[in-house]
Amino acid sequence: MDNYDFVVLGSGLAGLSFAKRISENGNSVLLLEKENIVGGLSRSLHHEGFFLDFCAHRFHTNNIPLLKEVLALPDFKMFKHNKKSRIYMFGKYLKYPFELQNLFRAMPVSKSFTNGISFLWNMIVRNFKKQQVHSYKDWFIYFYGKKLYEIMCYPYTSKIWSIDPAKISADWANERFQGEQMTELIKRVIKKLLTLDFSSYSLEDESLAPDGGSFYYPESGIQELPDAFLRAAKNNGAESETN
Repeated sequence: MDNYDFVVLGSGLAGLSFAKRISENGNSVLLLEKENIVGGLSRSLHHEGFFLDFCAHRFHTNNIPLLKEVLALPDFKMFKHNKKSRIYMFGKYLKYPFELQNLFRAMPVSKSFTNGISFLWNMIVRNFKKQQVHSYKDWFIYFYGKKLYEIMCYPYTSKIWSIDPAKISADWANERFQGEQMTELIKRVIKKLLTLDFSSYSLEDESLAPDGGSFYYPESGIQELPDAFLRAAKNNGAESETN
């Protein structure tokens, strides 16, 4: 071990990207991985003609230099897609990340009214009261209010990610709800609530709050991404041991 500047324990994307970057600066690196293949959770297996990821993956970032660096990995290609997600609530399939008028229309009238009032009140209060936003819970309540957090964010997030939203960074929320034009969305919702106008409600209306924006994905499973990072690191002299 004394022969290496760095020894990295684990060859997930964090360890692989570190090895790539540090080796570019002339440092010697040894990657140690307990599994027989690199990638960590970002792995794929090939079964009966299908590529199966260990869990759901997609690559997206607003950091343009980072995007260019990843797309430039050796012998690697990802394709751009537009994401469409739906969440089943109130007996309907709704957009996710959600559009408020889409959500309000699906709710029973009583819930739509109380959640709408909560949202408007929260919007007014936050202009006069500074609030520390550290967690995903803080972020969601800051923008949407406690009622929508209780009915929408907490049950969905705690179920899917098996963790309390209060323990998730607010940065995650900013990336999760990418592309949403909050000021225009608020104006549009207020107008619709005051006029009781839901005529333009449509799952196909993506002009304001698109379905999570675009993302990139390799042709044959997410395994291609860690493999590309490993090639890049090895091109710079890094070494890797599995098993």
